[in-house]
Amino acid sequence: MKKKKNQKTNNKKEPVVDTTIIEHMACLEVNRLILQPPFHLVSDIQWNDKGVSFDGDIEVYNSQKIEKNNFVDKVPVQVKGTTTPKKVYSSGKIRHSVKKDDLEVYYKHGRGVLYFVVTIIPISYKTQAYYHMLAPLDIKGLLLELERSGNESITIDFSELKKGSLEKICHGMIHTVKKQPLQYIEANEEMDFTHYQVEFVNVDADSFNIFETTAYIYGFNSDSIGKPVEATKVTEVRKDHTESVSLNNEENCIKYYTLETEKEYTINIENTLIIKY
Repeated sequence: MKKKKNQKTNNKKEPVVDTTIIEHMACLEVNRLILQPPFHLVSDIQWNDKGVSFDGDIEVYNSQKIEKNNFVDKVPVQVKGTTTPKKVYSSGKIRHSVKKDDLEVYYKHGRGVLYFVVTIIPISYKTQAYYHMLAPLDIKGLLLELERSGNESITIDFSELKKGSLEKICHGMIHTVKKQPLQYIEANEEMDFTHYQVEFVNVDADSFNIFETTAYIYGFNSDSIGKPVEATKVTEVRKDHTESVSLNNEENCIKYYTLETEKEYTINIENTLIIKY
């Protein structure tokens, strides 16, 4: 009888990385992205932080001179590390779960949280940071979803954190949180507003997508002070148009509208001719 040849397998197991190392590497990557020119950000993030739901904060300054006169504000942060078998994702986004009890702490704290998720490839140890800005209105909306579902966590989108973009993100966070004090959020259910305003925090003008970016709605009444109402996403954009067209020496007024969604663009002319693409 012929001896069986030893069969070789290429099933290489990925190295196991301890959770302590994962969290340490995640914090190192976030700190690296904080320490970038023009050096207006100072990290107070510790990898072994034992704080309740927070891992520290980022101090924001308006000058390279780190002194009291140039201090702007602090941004609370949370850092999570996770392993992935390969580079993710071509879209520049990932999804990650956030616990209900953490969201409750963020909401009570009243200053929101800049939430980071860092992916780590175990074989190469390459890292990539992602972020989600959770302002008080965002957090309230997520808690309402969890209340309806009865779940203890919720999965949300995180965007790729590009080198050099963190300072603008921090300023956007500070600006948004100041417009969303908890006492206004809790009181707005009893208010009658005369008009509303929609605001986007536009971090990157080149990649801005109206359907992916959170829209913050503020209500106004006679005092002309904007009160935070809701954080939502735009699902469609409608624009009404009127054109004057000359036919057989007669001027005709034609009304039409355009309707844009994330996947489709529609032109409706006088409710008789509809073009979609």
